[in-house]
Amino acid sequence: NNCVKIAAEDLRNHLELMSGVRLEIVAQPGEDKYPLFVGESSYTEKLGYKLPVFNNSGYDIFISDKFAVLSGPCMFFPEEKQWTEEEFHKFMGEKYDTRYFTSGNSNGYNKVLDIPLGDDVGPMHAVSAFLESLGVRFYAPGKDGTIIPEKKNIVLPFGRTTREAAFGRREYYFGKKLMHET
Repeated sequence: NNCVKIAAEDLRNHLELMSGVRLEIVAQPGEDKYPLFVGESSYTEKLGYKLPVFNNSGYDIFISDKFAVLSGPCMFFPEEKQWTEEEFHKFMGEKYDTRYFTSGNSNGYNKVLDIPLGDDVGPMHAVSAFLESLGVRFYAPGKDGTIIPEKKNIVLPFGRTTREAAFGRREYYFGKKLMHET
């Protein structure tokens, strides 16, 4: 899926800026390498990795002596679907009002990242948190707003960090639109 691809590219690019080494993004891990997985896959399942149960959005960073996984819940909204209130409530698991649901609409879609704004992108959150644990600081979008420390050696601390968001879903609005609709 696109959020895993974007997260993997973001991780690779930041680690390259830190260390000068460009990691290869592959669909299948090599036998002689320490795999760093972004998102879940059949490979992470075979290794015994299981994403914790989340009630809301969040991320999971799992680092062992054999592999690492940066993941989180992913929920994607089918863009072509026309939702009824009942279908939408069942899909979301909560009572949201569909008048603000804009899947497929240019107002609800980030064309640069190629993801709907309502998607839950746990692997992207996990990569950002992991990079911050290595000293990267995101003060503003773009290279001028990001501080990336130089590191010749990057050591992954064994353990697990799991964080869950306080809210079940995030939506992005422009306040003027809401004022106009009320």
